[in-house]
Amino acid sequence: MRKILFFALVLSFGIWGCSDDRLFPFKSGNEDAEDTSKPVFISIKGDSMNLAELKGKKFKYRGVQDNPLYGSKGTILYMPGINEMSFQDGKPLTGNVQVELIEIYKPGDMILYNKQTVSGGRILESGGQVYVNVTSDGKPVNISRFSRTYSVFFPGKNRGLMDIFYGDETPTNGMNWINFGNPQCKENCGIESSVTYDSLENVKQGYRFYPVRFKWINCDRFYEYPGEKTKVDFVSKVPGMEKLITYIVFPDINSVINVFGDKSLEMPIGENIKIISYAITEKKEYYFFYKEYTTKKDNTIEIELKKTTLEDFKKLLDSL
Repeated sequence: MRKILFFALVLSFGIWGCSDDRLFPFKSGNEDAEDTSKPVFISIKGDSMNLAELKGKKFKYRGVQDNPLYGSKGTILYMPGINEMSFQDGKPLTGNVQVELIEIYKPGDMILYNKQTVSGGRILESGGQVYVNVTSDGKPVNISRFSRTYSVFFPGKNRGLMDIFYGDETPTNGMNWINFGNPQCKENCGIESSVTYDSLENVKQGYRFYPVRFKWINCDRFYEYPGEKTKVDFVSKVPGMEKLITYIVFPDINSVINVFGDKSLEMPIGENIKIISYAITEKKEYYFFYKEYTTKKDNTIEIELKKTTLEDFKKLLDSL
């Protein structure tokens, strides 16, 4: 009887040890280890969305005798006289004047510096963007409201009537371009393409505007299109859309827009676009997605990232 009882106890312990419902399951020792092979993506916001430091060509400016100032990409500045500028408190300038010029003419550079071409939620056709920063003794300088001499020449083909827009940067919605010069402007109410001459008297085709302030300036017009409109939806499993920076490029109108959330702005059906997304990991590794696409009535793009380097990603942007 004792032998039978002992055998039953041994058998019961053996069955309990093999059960999936045992109180203390066996561990291999690797189950709690973190999987370091999977990339950990970070949120990208504000200035960190700029893939390059904003650096431009710098000039020392003594007065109108130094005009014009030539940018490296064809921009020409005709600066106002010293007496037509002042410090922000209205006081006259007392020292040397420094001018910095940044030129953005290609979609790849618009992405590089995170400068979309959108005004109040409407897509713009762009003839280029420039940043004109003027300082004296390290202090910001304004144009006098009575100045009539400051002008900016944007080189490029004749796109019809264009207008001047001023940049208004916001932390959440990126760059928003505002047409301060003509608040009633709804479409194509700017100036025609004109001709100017460079320092060697070579003819240059483009647009010449007379801005009322420094900083970001854009040669644009609203993108007007007939027919049906659509939007593009985006989905991404890893990472989620909140950790992706996504742009849509419009090659035919030299325009770039940000995608905030998972849905784009309105655009025409049948539009040829290029979609670029990227994400960055905690280890400063870069991942990207690129797709050429023609819009339809219903559009859903699934983003699948591939690993790259910042250098190679910049080469892709330069090719746009």
